[in-house]
Formats: sequence, structure tokens, C-alpha cells
Amino acid sequence: MLLYKPIAHKKEKLIFSLFFMIVIISQGIRGRLNSITNTSIFNYHLIPIILIILMFIKRSNKVSKKNFILIFSIIGFIGIGFIANRYSISQLIRTTIGFILPLLMLLINYKDVDTNYLLRKIVKTFNIFISITFLIQIIMSIKYGRTGGIVGHPLTSGWYYGIFISLNCIYYKYFESKKDLFIIKDILITLIGTVLASGRISLIIVLILSLLYAISCCRNKIIPYVILPIILIVFLSTSIVDKYIWEKFRATASWGDITNGRLLGIREMKFFNVYPKFFTGKGVGYSNYISQYLFEVVNFENPIIMFSFDYGIITAIMLLIVSFIYPVQNFIRSKNILLAINFTAIFIIPFTYNGLAETVGIFIVLIFIIYIFLIINNGIKKINKL
Repeated sequence: MLLYKPIAHKKEKLIFSLFFMIVIISQGIRGRLNSITNTSIFNYHLIPIILIILMFIKRSNKVSKKNFILIFSIIGFIGIGFIANRYSISQLIRTTIGFILPLLMLLINYKDVDTNYLLRKIVKTFNIFISITFLIQIIMSIKYGRTGGIVGHPLTSGWYYGIFISLNCIYYKYFESKKDLFIIKDILITLIGTVLASGRISLIIVLILSLLYAISCCRNKIIPYVILPIILIVFLSTSIVDKYIWEKFRATASWGDITNGRLLGIREMKFFNVYPKFFTGKGVGYSNYISQYLFEVVNFENPIIMFSFDYGIITAIMLLIVSFIYPVQNFIRSKNILLAINFTAIFIIPFTYNGLAETVGIFIVLIFIIYIFLIINNGIKKINKL
């Protein structure tokens, strides 16, 4: 006879299901499924979206009032933009599924989640996924060169490696210990995978996160302060890094813009006197239209500018407040500086290329990761109270 009632972990299992469908069933896997079925249906996370709506409805009485006001203000301004600019139905559907509905995740209560149980399942599963995509990426790079493996776009792959090392750093700092040798293995996988993805910003960020991971989790303090710096110096001097990273810097610098068009897009805005409107945008895809047909192949590669053109400047500002400023304030108030640094690093990467604003499936990954960091922060606060 049981003397206690076992924990069902129903909500944790539901969140883990979302993690699997949103993060593990990645851009590359969904693209392959589209090819097999000859459709584009897998571009849209329909099942996760339905689950998010159901979770929101069930727990809508416990949401943050500030988040509620901001998110429904965003919805209001997008609605006004739709009426004023007569979006197409396809634009409205893409906006609703790819931009509006994922935001509802930030209105779902996270304070009653068993963080240790959930994060252990997420980290263990994600580590297996990264190991698999890393091996596939190594094989594919021999034939194709720069590749993102099964994740999809190479720059998205670089972001995934950043998420990988960040989640491991946090989990093995606060919830469980890990042997130093395995920490070094995680760092090497992250560095090599990011280089093969040719992610320059991603590489800079994972270098920082690698040092942070080693300092936070290695028991032998010689590793982060002596051994790892030597490894990094040697690694950054290898031919593979020169081929995928430094050569790209030299190539872009030769035509005057090491940002590979990111700053050039701003210059073209000034030249053509074309700027985003403050209150409304002209719908998802409008920024792409400008870059392709007005600027002629110059891509913004800047989601903030793209969101501003598509949805309006005020919507882009409110998005940054609800998705970045509020969470960071939350972490700092809780004195979780390690969490705040990791979150900031992971948040920056997808804002350095156009996939976040252009591809339906990447934005929901970002919002889900933000939600997981909020859960982790709450779990660490519970640990600190013990």
C-alpha cells in the first residue's frame, strides 16, 4: 500500500511534448517532411499551437498583467494593420500562426512546474539530439561544406549549439553535477558544430558561453583558467576555423561590410527614403519584398527592422519588452546573474539573421526557450529558499 500519492507531472509532460514538437522536430526535419508529402503544412507547428491555446485558456487567470496588456496590444496593432493595409488572407494566417499565437505561451503560468523533473528530461533529450545532428553535420560537411545538419539553416544550427551549451551550463550548475571530461566534450562539440555552420556571431557567443560553462561547472579550476583557454587558442588557429569563419570575415571586409549586408540594408533605407511606420506595418513578408525588389538582393538580416516593416515600430518595441526586457529584469531581481547572461546570449543569436522574421517555425522556438528560462528561474528561486 502506498503511503504517498505519486506526482503525476501532467503539466511537465505536456511542456516536454511541446519541447519535442517545437525544438526537436526542427526546421530541417520539417523541411524533409514537406518534401516527402509535397506540401508546406509542416512549416506550421499546428499541434503545438493547439496545445498552447488550450494551456492558455486553462490557466489564463494566472497570467502576468503586464505581459497580458503588451501581448494583446500587439494583437490589436496587428489587427489595425490588417484592416488598414488589407493583408492577404495568407499573410493573416502566417501572422496568426507564426507570430501571434506563439506569444500566448508567455501568458501561461510557469510557477507550479517541477523544474528539476522537466529540465532533466529536456537536457538529456536535447543532448542526444545534438549528438546526432553533430555526427550528421560532420558527414555532410565533407561533401557539402557549410551545413546545419538536420537542424536546418546553418545559422539556426549555430543557435541550437548555443542553446545546447547554455542549458547544460544551467542544469549542471544548479540541479546536478557533471564530470569535467564530459564538460570539455560538450564544449568541443559546440565549437566544432558552430564553426561548420559558419556562424560568426554564434561562434563569438558560444566562446563566451563555453568559458562560462567551464567556470561554473568544472570542479578542477585549472580547466577554465588554463586548459580551456589553451584549447580555444589552438582551435581558433586551425584551418577549419580559417575556412569557415576567418575567410568569411575577409571576404565581407573586402567589399566594405563585415556584417554581410546587415548594415548595408540600413544604408539602403536612407538612400531610398523608405522607413517602417510607427503604428502599423504592411504584413509579414513586406520587408522581404523591399529588400528583393527595391534594394535588389540586399537583405536586412535584422529581425528588428523586419518586424518593424511588417508589423510597425511600436509592435517591435513591445515585442522586445515582453520577450527580453521583462525576463531579464525577472532574472536580475532573483539574483540569477548566470541565467541572465545565458539568456541574453541565446536571445541575441536569432536576431542576427533574417530567419526569425522570415520563417514561420523559428519564432515559436524562441518564445518556447524564453518560457523554459522563466521556468528555470522559478526553479532556482525555490532551490535558494531551501
